[in-house]
Amino acid sequence: MTPHQYIISCRVKRAQELLLKGKMTIAEIAGSVGFTSQSHLNFHFKRLTGVTPKAIQQR
Repeated sequence: MTPHQYIISCRVKRAQELLLKGKMTIAEIAGSVGFTSQSHLNFHFKRLTGVTPKAIQQR
């Protein structure tokens, strides 16, 4: 795993934790974990987990 892939995976894991808490919007979470936009988070989140952040947030 390259350093960039490691950073992205850590950001996605942290975003998933924050989504499960349900206190922030997806856009706020994207910014707080270091993604440039909500769509940037969505792209990597779905690629790594197989589901969208919205699907996790609705659980």
